[in-house]
Amino acid sequence: MLFIAVPNAQAKSLKGLFFEQNKEQTFPKLMVGQEIHLSQFTSETLSKLLKSVGFSIIEFGIDDHHPKPNYKSALKYYLYLCIYILTKQNFSPTIFMIVRK
Repeated sequence: MLFIAVPNAQAKSLKGLFFEQNKEQTFPKLMVGQEIHLSQFTSETLSKLLKSVGFSIIEFGIDDHHPKPNYKSALKYYLYLCIYILTKQNFSPTIFMIVRK
């Protein structure tokens, strides 16, 4: 089994879900100790990649890990989870998958 959590290229802020944003997405300023991701995936591209090399998807969802958890991060997670349950669209910052070969 392989557990995967990667940045979601289709992520939208909660504000961006309800209000149109015309700004281009930019990368945040690099800080010491900050995570660096060279690749971002959509749910579709990650699924296709894993299936093309023989993996089957056991579970797909939203990653609830936050480097500095607090009530705001928990609230955001549950809001993104509700949106995912109702629409099957993942707008959270991360994609979580469990796969097996």
